[in-house]
Amino acid sequence: MQRFSWKSKQAWIKIEDDEAAFGIGKKTILLPTEIITEPSKSIPNKIKQDVLEEISILVTKGWGDFGLDYIEKNVLGAHLLLILRDLDYKIIGIAPIKKYNIRKREVYSFGLTVVDPRYRDLDLMKKMLLKVTRRILIKRFFAGKMLTEFVFISPNVRTLGAIMRFCDFVYPNPYLVDKKTKSIAVADDETWLTIKEFLHASREKYNYLLREGCIMKGFYDEKPHLLYKEQPLHKKKELNDFAQKYLYSKPGQEVITRAIVNFRKVIRG
Repeated sequence: MQRFSWKSKQAWIKIEDDEAAFGIGKKTILLPTEIITEPSKSIPNKIKQDVLEEISILVTKGWGDFGLDYIEKNVLGAHLLLILRDLDYKIIGIAPIKKYNIRKREVYSFGLTVVDPRYRDLDLMKKMLLKVTRRILIKRFFAGKMLTEFVFISPNVRTLGAIMRFCDFVYPNPYLVDKKTKSIAVADDETWLTIKEFLHASREKYNYLLREGCIMKGFYDEKPHLLYKEQPLHKKKELNDFAQKYLYSKPGQEVITRAIVNFRKVIRG
């Protein structure tokens, strides 16, 4: 497999292709991935434009036209970038993770994650995010850091639901809703300050930010094509109740989550 960077790591994502999406009659397939650290610096200049254009084609298929400048800044400008390829080694998915220095701590955030629409039913987006997140956690573990902090924006509770079981701390926590008022406590001071500084550092535009639930409006005003037409739900009632009260009560609302992931919990699964 041709690698975009000599500093990258190769890995594979295993899928069960029961519907023969790749058309080869095999149920179990290993798709090649390349995980690149600091892609804007480690991808050689002589191929960078070609990589940028290939990723742009994928993004346009998946979410719409963002323009090369946006992709160069937010995808190639990420701290870590996972590139997923098909069996012919064409790019069919990307998952960037950004890194910020906030309140003297390293804070990570998920970037523009895209899967070729032909393969969305294979749960590849979740698998990519797990793969690239695990890479971050392993690197920090070998640096003697068991805990890793994430802040991310989402218009639904699926990502929150997926990450909660690995966390020592998460806000908002739908399981801590007051049973009488059905409301969640306002964010603690550290979470509130961290999220506000994250929004400043990431330069994301928004109309308002509520301390109760850390609900934001306006992030998707200029990106309406990123919003799901349906209202994605979770298998847990507590998360669905939270989503119905805080997210889906008004169109275009998002939740900003602060999560501290414990690598020990990830190892245990």
